[in-house]
Amino acid sequence: MDHINDMWDLNPDNAHPKARQLLTDPLYWDFGDEESPLGTDRGADTLSAYIRYRLKSPMGTVADFLRAELESLGLPDSEWDLVDEGLIEEAIRSGRGRRITTRDDFIMGMAFAQIVLQGEVDKVVSRHAQHAISREATNAVLAFRGWDNEEGRREQLSEMRRILELA
Repeated sequence: MDHINDMWDLNPDNAHPKARQLLTDPLYWDFGDEESPLGTDRGADTLSAYIRYRLKSPMGTVADFLRAELESLGLPDSEWDLVDEGLIEEAIRSGRGRRITTRDDFIMGMAFAQIVLQGEVDKVVSRHAQHAISREATNAVLAFRGWDNEEGRREQLSEMRRILELA
């Protein structure tokens, strides 16, 4: 990682070997594609922030990074396991939809940033990201986000879950 100074330096050739093995779809390397976990605005920002954090604090903990990023985003470190569709719908109706999707984009970006940089995902990050994937695949979140091809998005999310399970 010492040769990667920002996200634009990152590509399959200089990523972790396990990332090259797991992330074979070009979608994962497109930092401008909203369907990519590293292509959403929040996912790309998370990748950039994590690269900076690792350069500045190579021995820093993932927990410290998560805490600092959540605080800087004004997001609570809670509701990670919210996957019940009814409760998700209620949260969206109560005005918390953007907070939920921002946190989902953040944690999914974090998980895939770890894959491309380190070839593995912290257990807590993986668990949170898998819950985020489950949430993102619900009718409530798909409708809230306005995905044109909901079934296609569910397939992408399923593939992301598979990759996290292998990482």
